[in-house]
Amino acid sequence: MSREVLLYTGFEKFLKHKYNPSEMLAQRLNDQEIGNLRIVGEVIPLRYYDIPSTIRQLIDKHNPDALIMSGLAGRNCLSIEKLAINYANSRGSPYNCGSKPAGEILQEDGAAAYFSKLPIADLIKQLRKKGIPVEESLSAGSYGCNQIFYEAMYYLDLNGYDIPAGFIHVPHIPAQATKGSTPSLPFELQLKGMTAIIEYLSKWMNSRSRF
Repeated sequence: MSREVLLYTGFEKFLKHKYNPSEMLAQRLNDQEIGNLRIVGEVIPLRYYDIPSTIRQLIDKHNPDALIMSGLAGRNCLSIEKLAINYANSRGSPYNCGSKPAGEILQEDGAAAYFSKLPIADLIKQLRKKGIPVEESLSAGSYGCNQIFYEAMYYLDLNGYDIPAGFIHVPHIPAQATKGSTPSLPFELQLKGMTAIIEYLSKWMNSRSRF
């Protein structure tokens, strides 16, 4: 049986962060085989006007059977996002290109929001069985993470791609939480959680293909 392709994206480092665990995950997972999925890991530049074309090019290049995007957030667990919204507001925090969108619409002809196409409830059950901190989140914010989530779902919908796709926020790693007030999760635990997500997704996709 030939393996299907899962495109996994993370973001490059931004602001004053010396690390971005989503970037580290994309690099670590790249070219791994989990279940029936071969993972292609890509790191997305945090550049406001480049994100739409970048994710489109990656989708066209790899023609993935599944898509998981990830980014950094100040949370204490993996957060599987439910919604991507058609709105950008960096609230004064610049992208790496210097852009500071303030209340911009991402796509004039796009839906107000797109739902994740990942089996969120099932993924949460699986991770909690393994003791991995996880939650469902209803807001990916309005910065780069929401932007790539929205732009990907918009492009998939526009072109009739019916594949499992969604966004997962990952916490800081302990090396970023030296002041003690920033929530964090060890990288190896984040990797274990993301691997478990991909393992379950592979089984879920295989079961769907039988019907």
